[in-house]
Formats: sequence, C-alpha cells, structure tokens
Amino acid sequence: MGIYICSFCFAFYESLRMSLRHKKKRVTVTDIAKEAGVSLKTASRALNNSPHVRKEKREAVLRAAKKFNFRPNISARQLASNRSYVITHFYDNLNTDYLSKIYTGMQKACHKHGYYAVAEATDYSRKNFIAQTLDYASSFNIDGLILSPPLCDDAKLIEALKKQDIKLVLISPQEASNDDYYVFVDEERSAFEITEHLITLGHENIAFLGGLKSHKAASDRQKGFISAMKHHGLNASNKNIKSGDFTMQSGHDAYVDIMKKLPEATAIFAANDEMAMGVIMAALNDGKKIPDEIAIAGYDNIRFSGLFWPSLTTVSPPVIEMASYATNLLIRLISGEIIKNKRHEFVSEIIIRKSTNKRKSS
Repeated sequence: MGIYICSFCFAFYESLRMSLRHKKKRVTVTDIAKEAGVSLKTASRALNNSPHVRKEKREAVLRAAKKFNFRPNISARQLASNRSYVITHFYDNLNTDYLSKIYTGMQKACHKHGYYAVAEATDYSRKNFIAQTLDYASSFNIDGLILSPPLCDDAKLIEALKKQDIKLVLISPQEASNDDYYVFVDEERSAFEITEHLITLGHENIAFLGGLKSHKAASDRQKGFISAMKHHGLNASNKNIKSGDFTMQSGHDAYVDIMKKLPEATAIFAANDEMAMGVIMAALNDGKKIPDEIAIAGYDNIRFSGLFWPSLTTVSPPVIEMASYATNLLIRLISGEIIKNKRHEFVSEIIIRKSTNKRKSS
C-alpha cells in the first residue's frame, strides 16, 4: 500500500512538473502565427502595428496574442525594425496632477501596442532648449513625441522636430497648422458653461480669477467667463477680473483683492482648482460660509478637488482619454499609416459638488 501511494505521488509530481514546464515555455511569434492561421510575416507585421495588414488578419493575430498573454520581446523588435518603441512626453509644467493624467493615458495606449511611455522634464527657459531637445531625441532614438502646453505652442521647436522627421502629436495647442496632429477641448466653451452654472444658481456679482497670461488656456477660460456674463446681461469689467499664477497661494492672495474691489461678490470662478482651493481657504479664514455666503468653482478636476472641504465644483477635461488618443494617433503615424483626421475634439464635464449651490435671498 505504501509503495502504491509513493508511486502515485511520483506520477502526480512528474505530471505537474511537466505541466508547469509546458506552461513556462516561451510563446513565440511563430506560435501566434500558427494559432491565428496566418504567415509569420503577417503576424510580425500585425504585432508591430503595421498598416499593411488586413483588418480580419490583424484581429486574428491580436486574439491569439491575448489568448497566450503574449508580449513581444522589446529587444528583438528594436533590432528587427530599427525602432526604440519609446514615446516621450516633454513637459515644462508644475501641475503634477495634469502630468500624471497624461502619463496614465500614454501608458494605456503604449501597453496595448508594446511601446514604452517616458515622461521627461525640460527647462523651457534655457536658450539652447531646442538644441537639447533635438539632441535628446537623437541620442535615445525615440520613435515619437507628445507635447503639451506650453511646449506645444513653440512653433520653432515643432518646426525643428519636423525637420528631423520626428513624429509628434500635440495636446491642447494654442494654434496649430494644417500639418499638425493634435487633440483639444474647447476651453472657452467649458468656462462659459461653468459660469452659466453659477448664474443659473442666482449669482450676478461673479468674480473671475485668471491664470498665467502666457498660457492660452487661461485666456480662453477668461473669454468664456466674459462671454457668459455678457450673454446674461451681467457686468464683466476689470473690477470682476483678477489674475493669478495657477498656484494655491495666488488664489489665497487674490481673494483679499477681489473682496476689496468687489465686496458684493457672491461667487468666484477660478481658472484652475489649485487657485480655487486657495480662495476657499481665504474665504473660510474670512469667516465666510461656503457656499451660502460665497460660491466657488474651479477648473481641471484634480484628484484633491473631491476630497477638499467643501468639495469643489469644477470643470473636468478628459485628460487621460486625450493623452491615450494622442498616443494611439502617434503610434499610427510611426507605423506609416496615412491619417486624414488630424484633429480630435474632446468634451469637458461640469462636476457639481458642495462649493456651489442656489443663492439664498438676502
């Protein structure tokens, strides 16, 4: 009986060992091609996102790759195609939440297509900034670039990159040529809508806290505010408008100035969430009840806007989706695909929280 049990255990162990060994066997492109019923060349092209593959065959290869949980060997792909499979986002922006969302969107697209996403900080103020950028792109043999504000608005940088035949897609550029590929939201329209939200709540004396004048987004949001106020027959003079620098401290400082110039204000719309939070803290320190005595709205829907007290009503642009779309678009360009629609517009959402409500009659 004892011998029988040992023999059984040995047989079971061997079976398990062989099974695990089989499972650990590396899946190759040949296996994928066989499973999909296509040639090795077709499978390789499909996995490398080549445009020269029929849709049904591409789908068959991707299904086979998913079934085997196949991940192409990056080194082999680099050698075979003379690509790095690296996409870099160059940025010069202090908004870490915004940058995090862009990177998340890039990762989603890169993971799907077997690319690496890299975020690279730059010093836009340097005189030799363009030369350094070109040197970086050449040294690391990157396949393409994602540029966000303010870099996406540097015409000289974009021209220099194009001369080096570096593929790039822009996120929210101030101006774009007919040759540029980019994604964007209508900042002016979004600002109009959140200002109108405050107006429909019964607020008439509304102040606007703008951002850096060098950022097109700031000027567009101010235009949206002014347009909404005028549309409803309300005052939108310099008395209602104050400039900040997108920081929480500037929001805190601006509140004091706004109350001096417009003490009758019952609502403040800040051009980003950090300034709006600074306004909230200053208002609370001033003994104001939010939103009963003063309503406050922001823009960006950063991760802390819903956790702040009171939680912040804000505009939520789909940054992750924009970055993912931009990266997918860039990968298609890298693969040689001809793309007719060079621009894609996204729509922002107004998130209503506790920092705004219907104005109480005085």
